[in-house]
Amino acid sequence: MFEGLSIWNEEKYRQLQGTYPVIFLSFARVKEKDYENCRSKLCEIVRDVYREFSFLREGSFLDGREGEFFEQMMMEDGRRKDSDITSSIHQLSWLLHRYYGKKVIILLDEYDTPMQEAYVKGYWEETVAAALIQIEEKQYEKELIIRGIEKERIRKYGFAFLGKEVLIGEG
Repeated sequence: MFEGLSIWNEEKYRQLQGTYPVIFLSFARVKEKDYENCRSKLCEIVRDVYREFSFLREGSFLDGREGEFFEQMMMEDGRRKDSDITSSIHQLSWLLHRYYGKKVIILLDEYDTPMQEAYVKGYWEETVAAALIQIEEKQYEKELIIRGIEKERIRKYGFAFLGKEVLIGEG
């Protein structure tokens, strides 16, 4: 992988070649311009990565919950509805670390595609919506009402951050 690069000139780095587990993610085939199609393609990539490491399912390495999660990640939709792409890769990394007893290298080929804008926009909207749902489910306003604040004066906002940018939604 590093042959031809300056890092390859040093013997100590060549000796490390192949001694650590690697998760390689390439987004080169993600060309979608809307969030849903972009997310679908990313889920397909994650599914393919899980299939690449399907040997983890052999024997009794995975406990019941882990085995179930692994199977769901390999299904056609490529992910469970209640997990996000980042945590799915993190889970695989953790399993590989446990299996090999070594740190896992994750290589990302981000590739310059229009999907980045579509994915971030959709992810932001989804994050704000999840925050507003949480406000309702946890009934955060109850404490304010108990303290004497009128329900009509309470405003509920969901926030999503990306660096210095923020998206705010009102519930």
